[in-house]
Amino acid sequence: MPVLAILFGLSMFGIGFYQSRKAKAIKSWPSVKGVVTGSKIVPGRDKDAEGNVIDQASITYMYAVSGSPFHGNRVKMGDPGNARKLIARYSKDRRVLVYYDPANPASAVLERGSSNLWVWPLIGVISILLGLFKLVGS
Repeated sequence: MPVLAILFGLSMFGIGFYQSRKAKAIKSWPSVKGVVTGSKIVPGRDKDAEGNVIDQASITYMYAVSGSPFHGNRVKMGDPGNARKLIARYSKDRRVLVYYDPANPASAVLERGSSNLWVWPLIGVISILLGLFKLVGS
């Protein structure tokens, strides 16, 4: 079991490293004009302390790169934040700047920032330490 905790921790650390690198790369992505095609509140997968489902924002947008149309739904890397604020900020038919990956224009975001990416490496480090502690203590 300790080996599984270590492997799990390494994978979480790897995910965090990958997402952090991608968030850094996004800062240099070019932008094009786009339009929000959908903006609504949907039930999320997570629950709060009282067991209530936490709402999420579903934001969809359309943009074109070199004449080719694309559709996106990612606001930014990590947790985009309060669903109601996002719906207000990105209302349907609103014109927006879309930041896209020049190597893969289908990959895009509305905001260059990132949030809560520190969670993945933290989970990884804790799992690795617990696994090592269990392994050494056996």
